[in-house]
Amino acid sequence: MAELQESAPVPKGAEDVSVGASTYTQATCVGGELNPQDDSVEVPSDYLYDLFVRFEKLRSQNAIINKHLNKINEEPGQDEKDISSKLSGIIGSKNSYTASNRDWLNKEWIEKHVDGNGCFKFRDPLLFKTFTKTNEKARDKIIRTFVKQLRKHANGITQLDLSGILLPDKFLEDLVEAITRRPAESFPNLQLINVESNLLKGPGIEALAKVIANKSTLKYLQVILLENQKDSISSAAERAMADSVKQSQSIVICSMSIRCQFASKDMNDALLYNNDQLRLARRAHQSENGTLKERKRTEMELYFDSIAVNEAEDVVEVSIVGDTKFKTLEEGEKVKTGSAFANNTTVKTVKMELIGLNDDWAVAFGESIAQNETITKVNIDSNNITGRGMLALFEGLGDNNSIEEFQVRHQKKPMASTDEEELYDLLASNTSIIKLGVDVRNQLVKTKLERIVADNREQLRKRRNAQKKKEGGKDKKKSLLKGLSKRVRI
Repeated sequence: MAELQESAPVPKGAEDVSVGASTYTQATCVGGELNPQDDSVEVPSDYLYDLFVRFEKLRSQNAIINKHLNKINEEPGQDEKDISSKLSGIIGSKNSYTASNRDWLNKEWIEKHVDGNGCFKFRDPLLFKTFTKTNEKARDKIIRTFVKQLRKHANGITQLDLSGILLPDKFLEDLVEAITRRPAESFPNLQLINVESNLLKGPGIEALAKVIANKSTLKYLQVILLENQKDSISSAAERAMADSVKQSQSIVICSMSIRCQFASKDMNDALLYNNDQLRLARRAHQSENGTLKERKRTEMELYFDSIAVNEAEDVVEVSIVGDTKFKTLEEGEKVKTGSAFANNTTVKTVKMELIGLNDDWAVAFGESIAQNETITKVNIDSNNITGRGMLALFEGLGDNNSIEEFQVRHQKKPMASTDEEELYDLLASNTSIIKLGVDVRNQLVKTKLERIVADNREQLRKRRNAQKKKEGGKDKKKSLLKGLSKRVRI
């Protein structure tokens, strides 16, 4: 029977990129009510180029940016061990802050903590240590005044560094409320929020997620640092942050501990997409101004170039699973990889999973397998291929006579019922498929596809038996001739 499944299960093997003891997701996409994978969404190129310029300036000013960019290659487990000792030292400190007289929280105090690059940095844990749950009224007064004074200086602040100060969820909730109330006047140039090593558990992070997903606020926010909270962040907050980054047009770095593999993958895909958009905006700007230099092709691009022109004679299997180098290719280059197999005569196995292959790639690959006579096994599970791409693939399979196994399950979105109904007619002319994996919900379609596979298997069995008989007959004839030869010699 064909390996058909009625519903699309959750993608298997979703990758985590871990740093310290936390899931570190970094990179590039577009959103709002917008979907990062929706190619119909248009983002103004001027805005994207502005984001690129601002981010490059931010990188030059703040060493922590490159630190987090480099973290993606580090081993997990190195930071979480430090957080308890850091906070235990803080909690044992003395302080002199009071809530009864908050005159010290004034314009001069704010300006004292803003540097020449517009970074507001407050690293004194004594302030919030005083106002624990035993004195919430006093703590809330401090928070309200703190947020109010920050908003008065919002235009000049590009970075908020509030790491390691025992910051509670209430602070972020109040800050977000103030931003939402007057979005145009609230931190219009803010690029970085650093609230690492605090007491955030969930409500504050969920509030922050809402303001990130709101396209009328924090248009230039690009970096969010949330690692090393004293307690685990709630699952709801993890999911909310991942969803908000998918909606964002600007976030390119978001470091936080995410336990859910699927939330982590969603965030990472969105970040990778956003980074790619900034790179493309830079190239488009350079092209318009005549300053674009021809770039060197990447290792991944050269690899597929060699496949396309049959120079990689020793490559019989293409195996790319969750490869970041592939994910960061330009969309046009990704499509080219699908076209690379059209005239190749050496590759027998194609395995390309968990790398975000979309409908455009599927159309190109469908055209390739319609011509290719060498590939025997294809596995493109766990990508972003929808109905349009699936129809193109099955159309190519209908003209193919070499592929015996074809796996295209666990796509991010299921096919529409009308698309499922067309699969049988497209595949009906195929005579080589003996193992097929595709997620269909329509039982009738499933049965029809299984019939094609069963018929192909039966035909293969008959051909093999016929071949054995033919070879057996030859062997019998040789044996008789050999015996006759011996008798003649005697």
